[in-house]
Amino acid sequence: MRDTADVFEVPSADVRCAACQVVLSEQHKRCPCKAVAYCGRDCQVKHWRIHKTMCATHALIGQQLRSGELTVGAM
Repeated sequence: MRDTADVFEVPSADVRCAACQVVLSEQHKRCPCKAVAYCGRDCQVKHWRIHKTMCATHALIGQQLRSGELTVGAM
């Protein structure tokens, strides 16, 4: 089973820019919510309008998972 703290974190080998879908290297820019990554500022600015509606929610859920306040399990 996947570690609950990593639910919103994609392994580096699978990371793509959220705006242009280019495969990113280890030096990618990840949003603080850790749900998306960008190849650069231009793509981040272009995608922000879409991502901003979910960014705070992803950040809060990720924080709760890391602290143990929230767990992921079978329903």
